[in-house]
Amino acid sequence: MSLRDQILSRKPRLKAVEVPEWETTVHIKAFTLKELLGLNGKDLDSLEVLSTILISSLCDEGGTLIFTEADIPELTEKLGREASKLVDEIIAFNGIDLKPSEIADRGNESGQALTIFSPTS
Repeated sequence: MSLRDQILSRKPRLKAVEVPEWETTVHIKAFTLKELLGLNGKDLDSLEVLSTILISSLCDEGGTLIFTEADIPELTEKLGREASKLVDEIIAFNGIDLKPSEIADRGNESGQALTIFSPTS
């Protein structure tokens, strides 16, 4: 197998996360470059950002995503504090130094956007 094929055949990293509120364990997956770039520069409408982070990472043990964009309205009506804890886990797992509380704080400032990559990264 060539080095190219070896790299491209890798599956994303997964991490099991216990969610006591749901009485289950879910998995979170590492973001792809495409997903990271999709988050970069997003306006800090925190509900949109948090929902996008959740649906882009929550998966089963095989790495299959659990939710889609079509689930966002129902998710935002049903999820509470556990969503914020999951987003914290997802952000830390992906090496992004930002917490949901910081997203909300920055969202109150005019013109703020989520920055995943900075010119010095």
